[in-house]
Amino acid sequence: MTTPAVFGDGSGSAGSDGAATAGVAGPVRAPANSERPPVRRRPRPVVSLRGVHKIYGEGDTAVAAVAGVDLLVQRGDFVAVMGASGSGKTTLMNIIGCLDAPTRGRYLLDGVDTRRLDARRQSTIRNRKIGFIFQSFNLIPLLDVTENVALPFTIAGADPGRVRDAVAGFALTVRSGPPPRPPTSDPQKET
Repeated sequence: MTTPAVFGDGSGSAGSDGAATAGVAGPVRAPANSERPPVRRRPRPVVSLRGVHKIYGEGDTAVAAVAGVDLLVQRGDFVAVMGASGSGKTTLMNIIGCLDAPTRGRYLLDGVDTRRLDARRQSTIRNRKIGFIFQSFNLIPLLDVTENVALPFTIAGADPGRVRDAVAGFALTVRSGPPPRPPTSDPQKET
């Protein structure tokens, strides 16, 4: 299987194992014979993967869905995970999203080693720090647009005013309430 290409802020490069790594500047060094400038510290990466592997099965039937991925993502970076079908993109995103754990390697999310998180703390992190965009819409058909938008806010404990602001911010107020029967368009796509 091919490891998916992962590009960071435009300075990504492939490591020796083919895994891509977002570029990070080296340490700042003062010129010789000069007054030392203030030390600039690099911000802690939001996502740091080091030698991450995900292997399904054992022995002859083992499949390496992710093989030796190194990735640093700084706050504000835009990242694209690209690769052929079956190359491990979804598996990698599941690891980054704390939906799955690597078989080997290290994953730090905002400096926290995800191996040390129990299921409850992983759930809290998914709710507060990670946003998911799925290929399918994952809406609950029995809920109207406002209720579908409100659900993650409610789970997060947000006040009802914040939910109204979110619905208004996406210009969904016109479509609040149950969809017409039968819907004239796909309400899931509009949400």
